[in-house]
Amino acid sequence: MEALRKVMRPWRKLSVVVVAAVAATLVVAHVTRATAPYTVSTDSGSYSIQQGDSHDISVTLTTGDGNPLATPADICLASSDGEPLASGLSAGDASLQDNGDSGTITLSVSSGASPGNYTLAPVECGGSVVGDPFTVTVTAVPDYSFDLTDGSDEILAGQSSTVSGTITPTGGFSSGVDVCLFGDNSGSPDLASLPSGVTLHGGQNQAFTSGSYTHDLTIDTTLANGGHTYTLYLGPCNDTSKAQQYSLTVDTPSFQFAPDQSSYE
Repeated sequence: MEALRKVMRPWRKLSVVVVAAVAATLVVAHVTRATAPYTVSTDSGSYSIQQGDSHDISVTLTTGDGNPLATPADICLASSDGEPLASGLSAGDASLQDNGDSGTITLSVSSGASPGNYTLAPVECGGSVVGDPFTVTVTAVPDYSFDLTDGSDEILAGQSSTVSGTITPTGGFSSGVDVCLFGDNSGSPDLASLPSGVTLHGGQNQAFTSGSYTHDLTIDTTLANGGHTYTLYLGPCNDTSKAQQYSLTVDTPSFQFAPDQSSYE
């Protein structure tokens, strides 16, 4: 019996070694499968895209061993932590297989996307991050608003009314703006509906230049009689959606007779 135990002892040691080796192999194989056998790079580390616009981002595949992948890799874009893109951002995908393959992914920014910086990264579509993060800066569309200091005035026929207009730039707007006086056509600004005898002093297209976006606007009247309220609009000549309503009441002057008493002296 003792002789049998001596014979079996080396086999038990061998079986332990074999089991340990197999376990180590399984661990290594698991780690290898969890890591993509390739990386994906982008053509830049930062991009600037305006609201409502899009940009083509070039992506390049680098395989771990320099050989083509067994099957093409579908590459998408996501937040750098692998989460879906932020609201207002959307992107297509690219299919890459050979080492050095390049493709294009179009990143679109909606008009309602919030301006600011977003950190994105290439990912396996529906999978993990496979490339370095990059920054996308969403910029606002250059625009402006137009406002009046007052919305109405009351004058005598033949007099003028002065109101101050202000342009407030947003999103880096820095151009000049020409302002016009409009009449009212069923509740909408209309140049052709401007009442006869009511004009913008100095003519239409009053220039509000960059850096000086506040001006006094004077409305002249050559009316012989008053007793009427006019609905007018002041605003950019080429964008009536920004025009502001201005109510102008024109009264008839009252006259009093005063006898000339010089003849009685």
